[in-house]
Amino acid sequence: MPLADQMLSHARFLVDLDPVAPQEVNLRRAVSAAYYAAFHLLSAAVAEQISPAVPLGLRGRTQRALDHGGMAKAADLFKNSGKPITGVPADIGHSDLISQKLARIAGDFKDLQQNRYIADYDILDARNVVNYVWASGYVTKAEQLFLDWKDEQGTDNAKVFLAALMLAGKWGK
Repeated sequence: MPLADQMLSHARFLVDLDPVAPQEVNLRRAVSAAYYAAFHLLSAAVAEQISPAVPLGLRGRTQRALDHGGMAKAADLFKNSGKPITGVPADIGHSDLISQKLARIAGDFKDLQQNRYIADYDILDARNVVNYVWASGYVTKAEQLFLDWKDEQGTDNAKVFLAALMLAGKWGK
């Protein structure tokens, strides 16, 4: 089972460990694991798209080179369903409008990332946010992202999306 799938299963396990009286640490770790599941799903897809399987370590290094902040900025380029992709050079040859699923993937990825920050670092302001409904909602959002990606991954715009996750900040060169 790929790491992304394991992390998603672990996120669901943590959030459902005790829904009646959940421990805050389990809820926080569930949201963090949900984000990292999405991160690993997409970063593995990027590495597979741009790196050959041999030599063996190349895909792992490619995946490790991805930057969380850069990926969030790239996701912003794809968040508007029914609109053309913005911020991507025209010579790439994309012409399709952003599908609803790809826009949701991009938006949910960024939302998961922002809430992972709350889960991992926000000790004071998040006290009123961290609860079962919040954590379960973000785990469900990650599960939906996986389902959407399964449907969307073969499209031309998904290929541009993956390239943008790695290269969007460098396309002006």
